[in-house]
Amino acid sequence: MNKNTPFTYFLIIAFSTGVLNLAAQKNNQAEVKAKVDSFFVAMSAGDSSWMDQNLLPDAALITIGQDGEKNETLNRKAFIKVIASFNGKKLKIDERLLNYNIRVDANLAVVESDYSIYVNDHFVHCGLDVFCLNNTAGRWRILSIYDTRRKEACNIDPVTDINTLMDNWHKAAATANEDVFFGSMSKDGIYIGTDATERWTREELRGWSKKYFDKDTAWDFKPIERKVYLSDDGQYAWFNETLNTWMGVCRASGTLSKESDGWKINQYHLSVTIDNDKINGFIDLVGAPGRKK
Repeated sequence: MNKNTPFTYFLIIAFSTGVLNLAAQKNNQAEVKAKVDSFFVAMSAGDSSWMDQNLLPDAALITIGQDGEKNETLNRKAFIKVIASFNGKKLKIDERLLNYNIRVDANLAVVESDYSIYVNDHFVHCGLDVFCLNNTAGRWRILSIYDTRRKEACNIDPVTDINTLMDNWHKAAATANEDVFFGSMSKDGIYIGTDATERWTREELRGWSKKYFDKDTAWDFKPIERKVYLSDDGQYAWFNETLNTWMGVCRASGTLSKESDGWKINQYHLSVTIDNDKINGFIDLVGAPGRKK
């Protein structure tokens, strides 16, 4: 037997175990998320039976007080009674979770998310939801729910925030507002331009573009449309957009991250667009050294 064979077996077993553990973790996270989603469906429907089956015996709902106020606690029995009171009433309860941060360790799961709640399409309050779940007898059930509640400073729609940031970023270039333009980028932000040599860090771009920002306008790119996508935990986003520019219609894509003072652009990649029936002329124009004849 090859002397390396036991080591090879060890690597195979270790790799297989890692793959299985990762798959199990993803399955657990999916089950936990489904349980939280089902909770809100049951709450809106006034389904006290669902609550009875999925809340652990010592479950509690705790609202964290603000500005010196005491915390408010509902025990399991009182909470189910409140849910039952919704049944049969013309109430549309829509609690919108804006992101999911899910952690699972053994039989404990924690889900946290920013939320906004609407009743009959009217905004009520917003805050942070934190669910603690316990896996007992092979299924996840809710152990506790913590929340905060406020009516101000609500992050109702992160996509709206991102669109506003991007629109203001382009406007800052058009009006030569250097502070807003570079302040919208993260410290390690990257800008990739249309020229093959144009890959700048934020500070490199600041230095290169100073001669443009010293004028009334640096450059004027007007967004036509934009699509924004969010990570499950709501901390990262990516987008693609098309713009009207002096080069014609351009396309751009990029990434953002949520920092303590709001969304910041981590990378922006701008490119020109060329119709397929004109691509050969473009290739001849630029030389295209890698082109196969």
